[in-house]
Amino acid sequence: MSTVHYGCVERPLVTERDLIERYFQAMRTGAIASDEIIGLFVEEAVYVEPFGGTPMEHVGTDDIRRNFIESQQRAPADMTLTLDQVDIEPDCIRSVWTCTSPAFPHPMRGQDLWTIRDGKIHRLETSFLTTQMSTVDDYLVSLHPSQAPVVRALCEVIRRAAPDARESIKWAQPVWEVNGPACSVKAFKNYTNVNFWRGAELAKRADRDRSLLGEGGRMRHIRVESIDDVREEALQHLVRAAVELNQRFGNPTRGEATRARD
Repeated sequence: MSTVHYGCVERPLVTERDLIERYFQAMRTGAIASDEIIGLFVEEAVYVEPFGGTPMEHVGTDDIRRNFIESQQRAPADMTLTLDQVDIEPDCIRSVWTCTSPAFPHPMRGQDLWTIRDGKIHRLETSFLTTQMSTVDDYLVSLHPSQAPVVRALCEVIRRAAPDARESIKWAQPVWEVNGPACSVKAFKNYTNVNFWRGAELAKRADRDRSLLGEGGRMRHIRVESIDDVREEALQHLVRAAVELNQRFGNPTRGEATRARD
């Protein structure tokens, strides 16, 4: 059997491949933050990921676990992840993957560079293989002509409601941030969602028309199927309330953030 050498350590190729396949299987099943998977990393491991818009480095298994949990909370429920390729060479271990979802205007392709020694992950560096959208205009251009008018209208309402919010493309969708993400717009085939990170709190405090949908302790969304469904006053009210909650209680994606009391 072919082997790959790491200093004095000699390991069969299948060991690294099996480890990578276990990692991807956990991502598919939603068990990526489980003890079994975190146990694949050495305690001082480094994980670098681009999913927040710029590369972020997470050091140590506690930090890596927190990032995995946050990523799970943001990921679309109908996301599909495919492991396309694994290359194991003496000086490089590389995997290539594709991620698809109705929430994404196009598939995301990426690669992972692995440093594996003694059957443990010491460093994992993830990056995109394709050029990513950088502006809302890029996102609009990527949409089907039937989707773009609704998304454009929603974006304009959000901009008017939160003119000082930072607008960017994160997680393959337009996101508006004030002290962390407040809301986003995500186009699906037959409808568009406006997502709120503090949606559960908004549902109790600011949802006058009871338009927020979803369950759980965090995110909620408004579903919009046509231009006629864009209710500017109600949406602006929710956006402003979401921004206010972030300003008062902190970044909703961070562990130190608090939640509004009823």
